[in-house]
Amino acid sequence: MFSKTELHMEFNYFKFVSDSDLVFSIFQKGLKEKSEKESNVEKVYMTRLYYREKALVIQYHVYFNGSDTYKIYYGKLFHNKEEFEKYKKKLDKKYYFTIDEYNLIVLFFPYDPKLKVLTHIFSDDEESYSIEHLFTSDEDKEKFKIKKIKVLGYRLERRAVLELTTNNNITIGNKKVDKFVLKLVKPNKIKSLYEKSELLEKYGLGSSVNDTLSIPKIYGYDESEGTLLMEKVDGTTLHDLVGQNLFQEGCGKAAEILKKVHSVPSEGLSKFSVMHELRNLSKQISIIENIYPSDVKLFLEAYDILENAVNQLTPITILKCIHRDFYDKQVICSKDRTTLVDFDNITSGDPALDYGNFIAHLYLRLHQSPEYAEQFLEGVQLFQDQYDADVLLLQRANWWQSASLLRLAAIYYFRPRWRTLTIHLLRKAIGCLES
Repeated sequence: MFSKTELHMEFNYFKFVSDSDLVFSIFQKGLKEKSEKESNVEKVYMTRLYYREKALVIQYHVYFNGSDTYKIYYGKLFHNKEEFEKYKKKLDKKYYFTIDEYNLIVLFFPYDPKLKVLTHIFSDDEESYSIEHLFTSDEDKEKFKIKKIKVLGYRLERRAVLELTTNNNITIGNKKVDKFVLKLVKPNKIKSLYEKSELLEKYGLGSSVNDTLSIPKIYGYDESEGTLLMEKVDGTTLHDLVGQNLFQEGCGKAAEILKKVHSVPSEGLSKFSVMHELRNLSKQISIIENIYPSDVKLFLEAYDILENAVNQLTPITILKCIHRDFYDKQVICSKDRTTLVDFDNITSGDPALDYGNFIAHLYLRLHQSPEYAEQFLEGVQLFQDQYDADVLLLQRANWWQSASLLRLAAIYYFRPRWRTLTIHLLRKAIGCLES
């Protein structure tokens, strides 16, 4: 049954640290105390929120005067003063500011207490970061220093994905390359990530540029610093193809590459089940119940229907290798190749999870860009046709689609721009199972 007790949350100050006007003044004050040049804050948006270790982690996008681009800042809002002070003691004072009366700590990117190499990569004070030590094959060992860095993704204390441009080309095979993707995770996670890439390569998702369905080529990793270097893949994500003729074809290709993942042996992989999903959803809904208790009713209704429907599912007899985070932003399409990225969560489970999650995200996109509704529906149809699932998988996929929609509703409820979508996602989540 659903329970919020394990989260121990009393976030009395959330309404302050999520209010745009109040957050604006908080950042102006906090940044000015640390750096005069960072004090010209123009606007601040809260863009993401999740619960971790007795704190709410809040992602802010901060715009400064005269700039159209934002900087990423993460705040940690602790539920009590004791945890707030304990965390603060672990940090370097140069890299954060606090609002003590709110139990809020805001860290300055690229400082990250658990991804320490991130600070080195961006530092102007230390020797420039080089990547030659990450090549496991006999590449030219000249020091290839970094000329340009672009942040592709970042999650505080968990991971960062960077696009690196080197100061000169590196010859790899018969190609000259000057762009790479560097993934950073906690050091104890990197070997597992590399082994997952090797598993996918071994069973048909090879990384040669001549392959039509593949993962990026992995050049090597450093276990001590938690870095993995991989190919910068040419192409466009399926998400960014919306409105173009290639979108529907890309949905068909997504089904093809997903079937290849599901054909990989799953022995040795950790398992993920419906009970894991229900537990994760209960935590997300607990955040809403603690912060917005008057708004949680429909979330709880959807959760109860989802939980009760578990007993009606035909049990899966053979677990498969699954991606576990398969959606339109994880598929890169080009003329000759479809590439699957971000395989950190590869696990053993029900392939209907990936199938349902992909369709749930297309339903979300339909509401984000209703002018392309027909294209999204055609994409769903092509995905379903190309995957050609059996009846039992389709039945389970309805459950997983409902679970994904409920999860998306909980996530987007905290994104002011998209909060109005929540009601559509919840109704669809309920509708998937009622039908």
